[in-house]
Amino acid sequence: MWEQMPKGLDDKAAWNNAAQTYLGRLVPLSRLVLFQREGSLVILGTGPAFPNFNSVKSPFVEEPTATVITRRKGQIEERGILAISQGKALWRELPALVAYRNKDNVGGFWAARIEGQMDIVDRDIIVSCMERKPGKAEVVDTIESVYNIKKGLQTEIGQKLYDRLVKYAEKISYNLNFALNKYNESLGGYSEKFTRKEKAKTIYWTAAEQNLPLLFACVESLGTDNLPDAQKAWAKSLFAAARQAYAAACAPQTPRQHRAYALGLAKLSKPVDDANSSTAASDTSSDTSHEEDDE
Repeated sequence: MWEQMPKGLDDKAAWNNAAQTYLGRLVPLSRLVLFQREGSLVILGTGPAFPNFNSVKSPFVEEPTATVITRRKGQIEERGILAISQGKALWRELPALVAYRNKDNVGGFWAARIEGQMDIVDRDIIVSCMERKPGKAEVVDTIESVYNIKKGLQTEIGQKLYDRLVKYAEKISYNLNFALNKYNESLGGYSEKFTRKEKAKTIYWTAAEQNLPLLFACVESLGTDNLPDAQKAWAKSLFAAARQAYAAACAPQTPRQHRAYALGLAKLSKPVDDANSSTAASDTSSDTSHEEDDE
């Protein structure tokens, strides 16, 4: 952009170079400044408007390291960039991050396009995210994680299995939330219910993340007799994590709390879909759409 600075408002080629190219976004022309010749006045304005990702007439210049997903808004499905989500760890998004780009250009970073060009090998990926205030450039949080992606997770069937087992963990989390609701309801809407829910949620997902080797073991067991046992171990660890989180957040001390604890525990023990299905990969939709967590 600094080699082709716009010389006026009608310098179309320079404006396109500044606003509609990849380098133009990396080094944006964020402000326009006009100095009066006598030096007595300065006019300051905003820079050019950048294209929107979903604009048909002026498409967004794609970021090679970004992950493109589809989101459903009512009956409309649109593409979007996978963004950081409060309270949702990055390991839960790994299938989307490493998925090969499909014909609609939905999938992980560009380097994942090497399918078929070379043998699949284990690889490390660094996932870096910045969260900013909506509509503003102020950064409020940054996250960086490193994951070792085994061969199994670089296949479509492995990604489907991983995604299904993550959704199983989310269903256990929903049961934990229902249990907390029942506990709070039995106590007449106790004032600490929000704090209790946040505490339980943090404990549960922290424990689940500590057991990630069990989840990866499921993917690596695809096609072997070890898969059922690996899935059982993952499911057992999640239920233990939920019980631990519930007990820590709702430790009963009075008879009334003991009764509320038992009622909530019944909700926590509610059966969820079997995590040990032999059709784990085949019964998972290939849809890459994402919905907001209801935790």
